[in-house]
Amino acid sequence: MAMIRFAYVMAFRRAIASWRLEAVLFGGILLAVALMASGVIFSDLLSNASLRHALRQAPVDQANFWMRSFSSQDEPATPQGRRLVYQERLDFAQERVSKPFSPYLKDQARVLETATFYFQGHAQLELDNDIRPRGSMIYMSGLGPERATLTQGSWPGVQSAAGPPGTPVDVVVDELGFELLGLEVGQVMEILPAASFIDPPAMPVR
Repeated sequence: MAMIRFAYVMAFRRAIASWRLEAVLFGGILLAVALMASGVIFSDLLSNASLRHALRQAPVDQANFWMRSFSSQDEPATPQGRRLVYQERLDFAQERVSKPFSPYLKDQARVLETATFYFQGHAQLELDNDIRPRGSMIYMSGLGPERATLTQGSWPGVQSAAGPPGTPVDVVVDELGFELLGLEVGQVMEILPAASFIDPPAMPVR
């Protein structure tokens, strides 16, 4: 116990004797921590300014960016389960992408793309699978006269996708696809999944 008390006394006396040096050392540590913290803040500010400048100076075709999310076989097979997964993805995109980038965004859109389908119902569409034409159905929010020019026909209405079973779903095709299909506006064809299903169900589209 005597040795412990002696050690405490010596340490106390040494601290009193060299308080100026210890004060300088403590101040240096505090200043170093403050500089390190301010360096992180300055780096964030600089990166934000650089991002803002890069987006403002970039051409239109280079200023766009997207976040992609893919479905998998592990997702629920029920409509309710798929809606829940879809909503979780929307929430993630809103919280982690849209909100942080909102000061830099002029516009945004949501795009849904299905797996590929085979086409049938017309002779030029029913070929061997190696050369058979196929494609996916794509939905884009906000797609309309302000984003695209319609050359023939009319824009699909909501009722086309909400009709009774067997009602053709109205779709818009780009000029090249329209030429390759060899169909006329208003004609109906069937699409069926291109995956290796046995007797996959078909759906009519107009």
